Amino acid sequence: MKLLRTITLTFFLLLMSLGIFNNLQYYYGAIHWDSMTREAYSDSFGRVRPSAMFNDLLEAPDYEKAREGADR
Repeated sequence: MKLLRTITLTFFLLLMSLGIFNNLQYYYGAIHWDSMTREAYSDSFGRVRPSAMFNDLLEAPDYEKAREGADR
């Protein structure tokens, strides 16, 4: 029981730490509010500030297709 409790607590602490770090990334611009792509997130992973090529990896969503219910 104690081992399970320790593993669960560690898991939640790691997830909370990731959430706090992601908030810091958003604050400093390493996570974009609208145009993140998988490539942009991979480039920003582990960095507080965006890299030089970060803006090139962003892709604005197509709002017209979203209104129609189409996928990207």
